[in-house]
Amino acid sequence: MKTNRYSILLIVVWVAVMGCGPANENNCMQVTELMTSEITPAGVRTLFQVFDCDGNPVTDLANRHVSVKLDNKEIQSEGNVSVVLNQSVEFELNTLVLLDLSNSIVDNGTLQGMIAAARTLIATLVNQGHNVAIYRFAGPPYFGPVIEFTRDGALLNAALDTVAQSTGLGTTDLYGTVPKAVRVLENHKTADLLSADSLVLFTDGTDEAMVATASAAQNVINSTDVHVFTVGLGGDVNREELEHFGKDGFQWAENTDTLRTAFMKIGALIESYAHSYYLLGICSPRVGGMRQLEIDIRRNGQKGALKTSYDATGFDIVGCAPQLVAFPCLNRECGLVDGFNCGGCEGTDYCNASNVCEEACPPAIECGTSFGVDCGGCSGGNTFACDNNTCVDACVDVECGMVLGVDCGDCADRGASWICGADFTCVDACENRECGTSSGIDCGDCTAYGTTFGCAESGTCVEACGSVECGISEGVNCGDCQEFGSTFGCNSLGECVDVCSDAECGMASGIDCGECGIGTECNAFNECVPPSMDNMAWLFIEGGETTLGCDWNLDANCDFDEERHHISLNGFYIMDSEVTAGMYAECVDNGGCNPSNVTTTNGCTYNASSDNQLPVNCISWQGLQEFCHYIDGELPTEAQWERAFRGSHDGVASAYWVYPWGNSPTPGCDSVIMNEDGPGCGTSRVFAVRSLQPDSGGLFDMAGNVAEWTLDWYSDALGGCTDISETCVNPQGPASGDERVIRGGSFNSMYASAFRTATREKESPATSSSAIGGRCVRNN
Repeated sequence: MKTNRYSILLIVVWVAVMGCGPANENNCMQVTELMTSEITPAGVRTLFQVFDCDGNPVTDLANRHVSVKLDNKEIQSEGNVSVVLNQSVEFELNTLVLLDLSNSIVDNGTLQGMIAAARTLIATLVNQGHNVAIYRFAGPPYFGPVIEFTRDGALLNAALDTVAQSTGLGTTDLYGTVPKAVRVLENHKTADLLSADSLVLFTDGTDEAMVATASAAQNVINSTDVHVFTVGLGGDVNREELEHFGKDGFQWAENTDTLRTAFMKIGALIESYAHSYYLLGICSPRVGGMRQLEIDIRRNGQKGALKTSYDATGFDIVGCAPQLVAFPCLNRECGLVDGFNCGGCEGTDYCNASNVCEEACPPAIECGTSFGVDCGGCSGGNTFACDNNTCVDACVDVECGMVLGVDCGDCADRGASWICGADFTCVDACENRECGTSSGIDCGDCTAYGTTFGCAESGTCVEACGSVECGISEGVNCGDCQEFGSTFGCNSLGECVDVCSDAECGMASGIDCGECGIGTECNAFNECVPPSMDNMAWLFIEGGETTLGCDWNLDANCDFDEERHHISLNGFYIMDSEVTAGMYAECVDNGGCNPSNVTTTNGCTYNASSDNQLPVNCISWQGLQEFCHYIDGELPTEAQWERAFRGSHDGVASAYWVYPWGNSPTPGCDSVIMNEDGPGCGTSRVFAVRSLQPDSGGLFDMAGNVAEWTLDWYSDALGGCTDISETCVNPQGPASGDERVIRGGSFNSMYASAFRTATREKESPATSSSAIGGRCVRNN
């Protein structure tokens, strides 16, 4: 059985040739095209809405009022080229009733009259097949639903009962509320389904909140397809304004006694609008290319026209039926057809691929879900369950376990070691085992064999200490390594080894390997490393030979001063992050840094009321070198900095990376703090260190945030290595110069080239810039 969502009077006609109308016809009817589409094999379907010369919706259009021209020639009603007019257009009908609950409604005794009038309107809308939502409004915070869209009249009445208990919600935000309500309706539309959407606004006053303007609200009303109706009550409303807002209908009530009538008139208007849509279908007698279609309408001395076009490419008039074109739901009972709602199915029927209601639960389907329909459960007994829509005894041929959601028992009556196996039969978990645990069952231990016997994985008792010197083997303590010396411990293989041979300090495998010397501290890897401030971490960069500079074959942005050099470096430690404002402040407080080397103007982080984890900036080369000396470090040479920036990639063709992470993607704010949508990724400032993920070597912000000072004076050759035919060992740049090298790009760098592994910049060492900071190294 099928149920239609909405149905209007149906008119099916074969349009005959019409002559010219009377000479005094008024060409003022409004005919609005809503949709024109091509339908296989040669159909053309046009949906339109008609208003008379007074702006009223036309609800009684018939075939005698319509003539159709194709390419300026009137279509003849013959053969399968006939024109069919359909007024039974299926729509989703949505109406939002928006009620003013400002103080004046409650305080003036208007509330109950408004509720009574709204009940009448909503009952009418539900009977017409509308989905209705009730929203309230007053001041800006109070716009919201009382109940969302439903066609359940009882639920809507219950929602109005809650409104009847309302207290006043303050002043009226009329201008700000109207656009919000329109957006609610626009967002509620069901995809691929034609809809007619209406907003009914009731108020007894004018806008008092002044958070939006009348023109802004009017612009939204004028630009939306939503039909907007307004109802005003009493003398305080701006009738002219409300009439403009109600572009499709306005009613004014002098008092609550006439309010119900006003709402009923709005309901009648909404009904008229719903009946003013028409669907015209033809089978095109001409095929191929773009065709011009003109629909002429003459009614009661008024006329109007609609002109549109369609693409007849690939059309074949044979087999086209105009009735099917004009009536998408002809011979169909349910579902959506080309955006038209053909109804739904009831009971255990479902809508099949042919849009016909079909029984989802025939006798062959005993249970479960079929085509989304619940066909019930099984009643054969407590061990019966649904399996592929058939009721079966789940516990047939099984001994235990959960089968198809049915508990088929356990194996407790067989003995303490019996369990339910994977094939739902009872098995002895300790069969062929001497010890240990199997499937959660304790199968005993090996104490009967002696203190050195333990349980192997196979469940067999074995001599645990036969091939090991120490530690725990098969659950047996095989001793320690004290006889070998105080630094010996037990490794994972049960061997006694000198654990301090690879550890410089700290506790390793329970052995104290000593303390570090003056100026170093023990890290988590039992290595003696330079000491750190709070939130400072050192990473070790392996020494060796590497190639630095730009590869012209792989990087189109290589510059003259980025020529490739083969370089040999000793290993060194480098800070994992840039020096922070907090670290520099500690150096100043302890007398190690001269604050005159750092600027504190706007955008500078030292002594600012901001996060101490921001990188220190606006600092001269001398100021940062002074800090590095304070922590027994040094500014990195340009070669050290680029080696750390590149990671392990030494520049051979297969490994050369344009950027620290590879040759793509191009730098962006997901990987670099840069000038994208504005400096600092749109924030106009630096970020706290470690805000983004580290690079593959564990270093943070080598690219971006602040550019970084290096030790070297600038020269055209990286590190001052002018002879590219020889390996340059631990280069430190020229002995003197005018500018120091800076590397890495900053939060103010706009172009991707600033973050290339080979990019070199230079500045006077006295420069104090919000875009420059740095980090320190310690030489191994």
